[in-house]
Amino acid sequence: MGDFNEVLFEEKKSGGNPISQRGVGAILNFMNVCHMMDLGFSGPKFTWLNKREIEDLIQCKLDRCWANLDWKEFFNEANATHLARVNSDHCPQLLNLNPNTSVISNRPFKFQSVWLSHTKFSNVMIEVWSGQEDNLAKAISGFTLKALRWNKEVFGNVFVKKR
Repeated sequence: MGDFNEVLFEEKKSGGNPISQRGVGAILNFMNVCHMMDLGFSGPKFTWLNKREIEDLIQCKLDRCWANLDWKEFFNEANATHLARVNSDHCPQLLNLNPNTSVISNRPFKFQSVWLSHTKFSNVMIEVWSGQEDNLAKAISGFTLKALRWNKEVFGNVFVKKR
């Protein structure tokens, strides 16, 4: 995963000189020899730009995420996302190994240390973490859901209680 400094297809470049067929051949040959596949992406089409005025602007897809078949079978749901460019001339890439285990919420999960003072909270942790030692992402996702539910049903809203 990263910046490969070469455009592989004409449609992945806008502006500037034509792509180097020699460079393309070398990368495609490398991918073939190493049994690599491109994971694809979502997000902006171009991952790099030269930050010039429109008449001299060059944009291209230089950043990629590759894997071999064994890796892809192990992380079969993995996907890559090109994020919005901020200060760099490149888009950062995000590789999500388990996209279906993430918790969708309007706000991020925040662990409340006061939960530890409740005698029943240790049961929540034990239930979720037992048997999940080999799958951290699943354990975290399960813990997040269970802790939020426990907070609502058992512990109650700390701010309402405080008022």
